[in-house]
Amino acid sequence: MSPPKAQPAQQPLPVGNTALAAALVGATALVMFAGPMGMLLTVALAGGAAGALAAPLAPWLLLLFFGALLAFAVPMSEMPITVAGFNVYGADLVAYFLAVAVACRLWMANGAEAGGPALANPQERMIIVILLALTAYGLLMLLSGLASGHEPRDVFGDFRRLYFYPLAIALPLLLPSPRNLGKAVTYTLAAAGLIVLAIALDRQITGLTWQHAYFLASEYWTPQARLLSQFEIATLGIVLGLATAGVRVGKGPLLRLGFLALAAAAAVYLVLSGWRLALIFLALAPSAALVMTIWIRRERFLGLVAAAVVLLLLAGATFSMAALLFPEATEETIETLRQRTIEREWREDQRYYAWSQALTHFLEHPIAGTGIGHQLGFYMLTSEGLFMWHTSTTHNVYLDVLYQTGVLGFLLAAALHSVFIIYVLRASRGVSGNREGPLVGLFAGYLCILAVNSLQPLQTGAAVALSLIMGYILALVRPSGENEHARV
Repeated sequence: MSPPKAQPAQQPLPVGNTALAAALVGATALVMFAGPMGMLLTVALAGGAAGALAAPLAPWLLLLFFGALLAFAVPMSEMPITVAGFNVYGADLVAYFLAVAVACRLWMANGAEAGGPALANPQERMIIVILLALTAYGLLMLLSGLASGHEPRDVFGDFRRLYFYPLAIALPLLLPSPRNLGKAVTYTLAAAGLIVLAIALDRQITGLTWQHAYFLASEYWTPQARLLSQFEIATLGIVLGLATAGVRVGKGPLLRLGFLALAAAAAVYLVLSGWRLALIFLALAPSAALVMTIWIRRERFLGLVAAAVVLLLLAGATFSMAALLFPEATEETIETLRQRTIEREWREDQRYYAWSQALTHFLEHPIAGTGIGHQLGFYMLTSEGLFMWHTSTTHNVYLDVLYQTGVLGFLLAAALHSVFIIYVLRASRGVSGNREGPLVGLFAGYLCILAVNSLQPLQTGAAVALSLIMGYILALVRPSGENEHARV
């Protein structure tokens, strides 16, 4: 009896293509409501879709999007278009990449040879599980906010900022890694930093600073123009960390000298930016970069000596550049920062009143919070010595999460970042070659943004960029062999 003939292998269903097509149709239909700008976005989406389907361009498009977020912070975060009553920002293009990433994974899981495991190890899977749990809890908070009578626009805005944007962490893990990921990230960060420096120089020459009228007309603080936005100084903080690491680990004296010049330029414009927050970047970014380098290389005494030398070189280069190129502007900025930092009383800062009111709301609703979308109001002491009702944010992302989502929401967010930091510190010990510099720069920038989150609201672009930073850090600490089969 002859053996039965082998049946032909069943062809996989084009689930990924179907999902991608559906996502693109939905996105196109959405932006059509935005008029001419919507048509431009439709063309951009269609072009990106064609690239994603015709060739594996999605990882490179994601890097381009990441660089645009950091380089063009103002248009990506502060110039929305209105769609059905809701603001849509350039940073919201992250939704397109999420649709492409999910579709690509479905397509790969159905037989594409370029695929591979989306998550390389149990630690990555744990981070994604916590991330999905956080998103699910965010959906509950969305319903809670709507049930509490908060403005739907505010509710969906908070959900997008606190729970949807963090999903971007998964993008660099779901999409195949570009070849030479370390170099690609380094070039992206350096290019973004140079563009921000060019924007700063242009504003300095023209005198058109960021939100000029608002910061010079305010009655709540000493008038001072902001040369850069709070997100633009975050970009310079990341570049300062990257360049500091380059001075420490760069190959060859010319490359190290170039990184030193870039670090000094970033530091000078952080001072000239007009933000007290810039002082955090100036102190934290180079320190975190050098400590991280010592940690990765398992250095001890020699590492500390090298770090001290780099800090002295950076301080000398920064002081020299500022004194030679912008002596008057630097002196004026430092004096104004001194007045606002040292001479200003704590009762003149609205954070004192906002934080107190947020903690009061938390004590009233400790378990589930007030629901997202809540608008914080409080009495604030004016310069005339009178109390006036003021509506604003807490200027502290962590207090936002605590009082709006309760203990559980706060613990879920804390767990995500705690597991991430512990895993990255452990896995980074195996990083070498051209991944070390960008990893150190991204991690320094990540810490800086976390620090600023305790003093400022999280802008749209900054929220997306923070998640992408975490995702690229996770991709960089992967052992290189795990991604060889999934590169493009």
